Amino acid sequence: MIPVLAKLGPFDPADALIVALVVFLLALAWRRAARALGEEVPPLTAAGVLFNLVVSVVVAAAVVYLVNRFGPVEIKAYGLMLVLGFSAATAWCIHAGAQRGYAATVWLDVVLYVLIGAIIGARLVYVLLDWRDYSSQVGQTLALWQGGLSFHGGVAGGLLAGAIYAWRSRQSLLKLSDVAAPSIALGYAFGRIGCFLNGCCYGTPTDLPWGVVFPQAVGADGAPITAPVHPTQLYGVLASLAIFALLVRLSGHLRRPGHPLLAYLVLYSIYRFPLEYLRRGVTAVPLSFLPELTVGQFASAIVAVAALVTMAVTWPRGGKGDAK
Repeated sequence: MIPVLAKLGPFDPADALIVALVVFLLALAWRRAARALGEEVPPLTAAGVLFNLVVSVVVAAAVVYLVNRFGPVEIKAYGLMLVLGFSAATAWCIHAGAQRGYAATVWLDVVLYVLIGAIIGARLVYVLLDWRDYSSQVGQTLALWQGGLSFHGGVAGGLLAGAIYAWRSRQSLLKLSDVAAPSIALGYAFGRIGCFLNGCCYGTPTDLPWGVVFPQAVGADGAPITAPVHPTQLYGVLASLAIFALLVRLSGHLRRPGHPLLAYLVLYSIYRFPLEYLRRGVTAVPLSFLPELTVGQFASAIVAVAALVTMAVTWPRGGKGDAK
């Protein structure tokens, strides 16, 4: 696997010019994107171009110095996929939100809140589930680049952060979630690609032709697995893309605020429950009080039942839903 995609540095002084050019082009691209999203962007004058060039050179010099001082900087596959996942989710929210009258800046704020909350919640739950290992190396609890995030913890943390944003901005959390629900599946697909590249969250041994050998894979007894295993991460990618497409198609039929998010939670749980039979990891450990189920299956069952009951109780009577 390739947990490290690339390394930056050490840079030669001349490389600072390339970095400065990249920063300058990114600034121009940002202005173009903001204008395309309907934001008011003042015209770029000669003085503005000069100012951006100076800023780009300063930023490039700082980047080169920091990389040479502390580098080389490794670009981790897992972390990069998380960034791409949140970027794709943001792009979808901006696109879908514009059709419902939301400004692009709303989603930039929402995603910032949700990003922080989801990462904290996902890491916290993961560490708690595997506390026996982390208790002896507490410093590793912050090593996000090594992988180790709980999806259920991420959803809980993201929802809490989203609720805080909605409360502070006096927005409807349910209506925001209607737009954002498909983006969760889209972002999750990128996250699972990161897991595959990182070599974590792999499955059990298989003789199927698409089995993959992960050098660091170990069995339940801690012994290395040298045989091909199920690429459960890629199963998650395919399932998430299918869920994304289904939610987009159902968006016109799930007219009660909050139902698209509930539908996502049900669909995710339906995918996740059987996958646990093929998956290894901290959530694939059998429950102490119900060994027939894993932690992931138990959590998925609780989430699915709760979401289905909530949908049934709040389903529009008479066949007509509330307009959003």
